[in-house]
Amino acid sequence: LSDGRGADVSVDAVGNQLAATLEVTAQRGKISVFGMNEHAHPEVKQHDITRNELKVYGSFVGAHTFPRAIKILERGVIKPSGLVSMTLPIDDIKTGIDAARAGEAVKVLVTPTN
Repeated sequence: LSDGRGADVSVDAVGNQLAATLEVTAQRGKISVFGMNEHAHPEVKQHDITRNELKVYGSFVGAHTFPRAIKILERGVIKPSGLVSMTLPIDDIKTGIDAARAGEAVKVLVTPTN
């Protein structure tokens, strides 16, 4: 989509994709890291950050973040439903996990079985 240039802004919202963001971010791009996973130990290539002049920003969700986020969602500024790649019943959760791991899905919505 970027003709090989890379993304101007990349986000690791899950806490284990920092290495992947380094691979897809354009030179002089920005990376936002706010996902938290204390068990992840990604190999970070400082050379890639320095050589490509990347800016890496860390952010921690504070006490007053959720009320503001809820208001933004209620106003319709952000439509998270556009991120959902597939919706599956909980009995098919393995299908969703496999699709996400294979890069075939971004977000998988799992619904309870009736």
